[in-house]
Amino acid sequence: MPNLLDMPPEAKIIAAHMAATAAAFQVLVTALQEAGALQPGAFPERLRLYIEGLKQRGNADPMVVTLLGDLRKALIN
Repeated sequence: MPNLLDMPPEAKIIAAHMAATAAAFQVLVTALQEAGALQPGAFPERLRLYIEGLKQRGNADPMVVTLLGDLRKALIN
C-alpha cells in the first residue's frame, strides 16, 4: 500500500472511504453471523461469485472489481 503522505488528496479520500466501508461491512457481517442469519464465509463467497460474473460479462469497471475484491479480502481476514 502506498504511503498516505505521498498520495494526492483525492486518493486519500477514496482510501478513507474504502477503509470505512470495509469496517462497516465487517461489523454488519459479524452481527448477522452472531444472530444466526448468515453463515461464516457466506458473504465473501457471494462477493467472489459476483466479481467473477462481472469479469465474465467483460464490461466491468476495473476500479469496481478492485474495490469489491479488497472488500472481500477485508471480510475474510
